[in-house]
Amino acid sequence: MILRTLLATLLMLAAVAPARADAAANKALMLEFYARVFNGHDLAAANTLLAPGYIQHNPGVPQGRDGFVRAFRGFFADAPQMTATVKRVIAEGDLVALHVLWRQDAHDRGTAAVDIYRIENGRIAEHWDVEQPVSNKVVDPGSLF
Repeated sequence: MILRTLLATLLMLAAVAPARADAAANKALMLEFYARVFNGHDLAAANTLLAPGYIQHNPGVPQGRDGFVRAFRGFFADAPQMTATVKRVIAEGDLVALHVLWRQDAHDRGTAAVDIYRIENGRIAEHWDVEQPVSNKVVDPGSLF
């Protein structure tokens, strides 16, 4: 009985270990993407980090890798000091969620966002987001972050 329990535990741990490794690799991929693309404005990096069939669920950004690059080329031209400060990263399986403060420049209060990405074969395959402007009128003294 003990041997059976030990074997079952080892099999369960063997199944969980790759999922944890994938989650850690997916987190690292997303942090690299934010550092290079959103903060470094390196759109060439998007061509290697985004999957060729990249799916975009934000209605303000066109579909596909090329659509993403075109949109962000315009965003960066309009706001050359744009930054994305990652506050939290959560990964499970092929999904990564980031809690982010987006700012157009140093004077912008910013936008709080949660970006959710699906990773496939080591590349970013799909994106969803929700956004909320950071208000200067606060009822609760707690921060959005």
